Amino acid sequence: MADRGNIEAIADEVGLTAPPASGNATESGCIRRNTVMLQPEDVLQREVFVREQLKAFSSTPATERKSNLVTSADDTPPSPPDESSFVIASLDCANVLLSAVKCRVCDDSATFGTGKRAYGLSIKMVIACVMCSDIASEWSSPRVNSNKKVNPFVMNVLATRAMQTTGNCQTALSDVFTTMNISHHELHTTMWQGYVKEKLVPAATRAADVMATSARSVRKLYDGLQLGNPSNNSVMYDGLWMTRGHSSHIGVGVVIQLFTGLVLDFVVFSNFCAGCERGPKVGDPAYQAWKDNHVCQKKNTEKKADEVEVEAGLILFERPLQRHNLRYTTILSDGDSRTYLALVDAKVYGFVPTTKEDCVNHVKKRMGTFLHNLLAKGTGSASERLGGKGRLTGDLIIKQSSYYGWALKLHSGDVRAMHKAVMATYHLITSNDTVSNHSLCPPDPDSWRRGSPHQNRYNLPPHMCKDLLPEYERFSDEKLLQRCLQGKTQNSNESLHSMIWALAPKEKHASLFTVQAAVA
Repeated sequence: MADRGNIEAIADEVGLTAPPASGNATESGCIRRNTVMLQPEDVLQREVFVREQLKAFSSTPATERKSNLVTSADDTPPSPPDESSFVIASLDCANVLLSAVKCRVCDDSATFGTGKRAYGLSIKMVIACVMCSDIASEWSSPRVNSNKKVNPFVMNVLATRAMQTTGNCQTALSDVFTTMNISHHELHTTMWQGYVKEKLVPAATRAADVMATSARSVRKLYDGLQLGNPSNNSVMYDGLWMTRGHSSHIGVGVVIQLFTGLVLDFVVFSNFCAGCERGPKVGDPAYQAWKDNHVCQKKNTEKKADEVEVEAGLILFERPLQRHNLRYTTILSDGDSRTYLALVDAKVYGFVPTTKEDCVNHVKKRMGTFLHNLLAKGTGSASERLGGKGRLTGDLIIKQSSYYGWALKLHSGDVRAMHKAVMATYHLITSNDTVSNHSLCPPDPDSWRRGSPHQNRYNLPPHMCKDLLPEYERFSDEKLLQRCLQGKTQNSNESLHSMIWALAPKEKHASLFTVQAAVA
């Protein structure tokens, strides 16, 4: 006899959300659901409704769109560790003020100075009477209120946060305040790293709360759009590395919801630990003792740089079902298909397939790359040369790539219209006074032609027109256009990447904790 719980789970997988039939329908251990058959006109009406809703949704500015969706999220910035305020003042100016103050013991004047003790930016302040010597002393900053045995100074914590917010590190902190003659006591490396680790915990907790709220908002949106099973979502996924090339030790994977731009999940990987690199190697007599005592904190993967994106994708796509009851069934990515192929092979959602969509901007770049390569190969006699006035030039390549991108974006949702618009760009540059074909050019002034008249401005060689045709047919292939049907780009990913690397610049060394805090 079939297990009832398993059947309910399978029914939910395929989106059968109708309530089970009443009565004795479930006495046998199976479940029967009442299915309402939609008529073709009902399906068409729903598609039109969804298309209009998504179009209106996309036209809303990103910040407004996100704030309207995540209404329950607490967007107030985290409070500083203390409400203390700080000023930068000259000791000479402070002594001018103190000259008006008299000692309460001997009625003589007092002076303001600093003691010998200092911790980072916090120093010991001393007020001394000319006759009575020391009167009072106090630290220049209060300490953070916590349960630690020794609490850090608020000024040091805020200075560390300021450096991290501007993408700087411990050295920059010391340079700034040494140059300003404020403090010549450097913040110790151990103290700096301790602040960074302490910041990571609240940042990660806050990020987890925001992403959970975003996931609930996305599911609520899909419920309203009636896009089938509300658990099935479309997302953008991209991997990024701390340094360029295949030698980066730190990689980041981020999942962003396709229509809302809300970040749903992220993971940061590092395959490098300075302690492991500098410690004794296998075969060294001291290796076993070192290994027993060494705790590797800055290394959480053994994968190479070019494998991190795939590993991050598998983790990020497997865990949303358990965390938020969501499946990332559509992935928008760039031309690298390794992550998508790994997801298909892993069958992360069982028999529920994962489909791939292409970023319009990346497809547009492929068109530009093809034309540049064609121009580079076209050397020879004047009759065979592809470049030159009225022929294939750098300006024309940029223009054609832009036309191709506009053709995809302006006709998103309609494969036939996209195909027609792409082929119109081919006929535009291959038409001349002898052979002219502008029948596919759109008359709409808001189209990619921008209302320009049908002018034959180019004189491409016949053999070049012949070589271009199969490539334009390849770029207007129905399967490719189907993957660009939404007309979406990875701009949200690129925007997030720029924010991350502003906090942890690529040209500066950063640890796993620093990058994790920057992403969170």
